[in-house]
Amino acid sequence: MPLPTFIIASPQRCGTTSLWQYLSEHPEVCPSRIKEPRFSSNIEGELDRGTIGSCSLRSGNLSMGREWYESLFKACEDLKVRGEASTHYFSAADSASLIKSFIPDVRLIFLLRDPVARIYSHYWQECKRGLNLPSFTELVQTNHPRFQYYSYVSSYKIHLETFLAEFDQQQYIIIVNQNLKNNPEDTFEKICRFLEIDSSYIPTSISNKFNQSQTAKIRWLNRIMLSLSKEKITNKLPNVIRSSLGKVRRTITKMNVFDDTYPPMPASLRVQLIKNHEEDIVFVEKTLDINLSDWKKP
Repeated sequence: MPLPTFIIASPQRCGTTSLWQYLSEHPEVCPSRIKEPRFSSNIEGELDRGTIGSCSLRSGNLSMGREWYESLFKACEDLKVRGEASTHYFSAADSASLIKSFIPDVRLIFLLRDPVARIYSHYWQECKRGLNLPSFTELVQTNHPRFQYYSYVSSYKIHLETFLAEFDQQQYIIIVNQNLKNNPEDTFEKICRFLEIDSSYIPTSISNKFNQSQTAKIRWLNRIMLSLSKEKITNKLPNVIRSSLGKVRRTITKMNVFDDTYPPMPASLRVQLIKNHEEDIVFVEKTLDINLSDWKKP
C-alpha cells in the first residue's frame, strides 16, 4: 500500500488549510482521505484533563496502526505524489523520528508565521470555537497552562532543530506564511518545484481565504461538535458512515458560526512575547538567510 511522499507539518494557524486546498486540487497530487491523520505520534492529549477542561491537545494516532494509515492513501495508488497535513507533528516530540522511521524519503513542508501573531491567533481560534478561556491578558499574566501550550507550539527553534536533525536539507522546505498570503502563485510554484510536480498549475482556489476567524453563536453546541471531531472511534467507522457523520457535523458547525475578527493584541504584551520568542525568530532568519523585521515590530 502507498504512503505519503510529502507531509505539511506546519504548526496551527500558519496557513496549512490554504496550502492543503491548493495542493489537493493539483492533478498530480493525491491527498489522504483524512487531512490530519496525526499517525506519526504516540503522544496522548496531555492537556485533556485538570484545570484545562475542554481545552485539549489532540492526541497522536499511532495506535490506529500502519494498516489504517495506509488505507488513507488507498485511492492514491495511481499517483506518485501523495500527501497529508497534520499540524500535530510540528510540536510533538516523537513525530520527527517516527516519520523518519516510517517514510525515510518523505518531503516536509513547514509554513511559519510570526510566532507571536500565531499565539494570538491560536488563542482566538479556540475562544471562538466555544472554549472557555480567560482574557488573553490574564492568560499571559498568570502563565496559564494553555498559554504555555501556545508558546510551546511557537517555539520554532526547538521543533525545527528536531526535524532538521532527522532529515537532509533537500527533504524539507520552510515557507514564511506571509509569502503564501501575499504572493500565493509564486509561492505555490516554488512548493510545486520542491515536490517535483507541474509548477505551472494554478489552483482555482488560489485567491480564496480558508480557516477564517469565526465566532460560535451557541458555544456549548460548538464544543460538542469540536469534541466529536476529535473522537478516535470515528476513525474506525466505515467510510460511508464516517463521511455522513462528518457532513452532519460540518453542517451544524457552519450554521452555528459567523465570520468575525478579533481585536489587536495590546502593544505591551506583544513586546513581552517578542522577547520571549526572540531566539526563535533569529533561528528562522539564520536558517532561511532572510530578514524578518516584521516579526520583531511591536
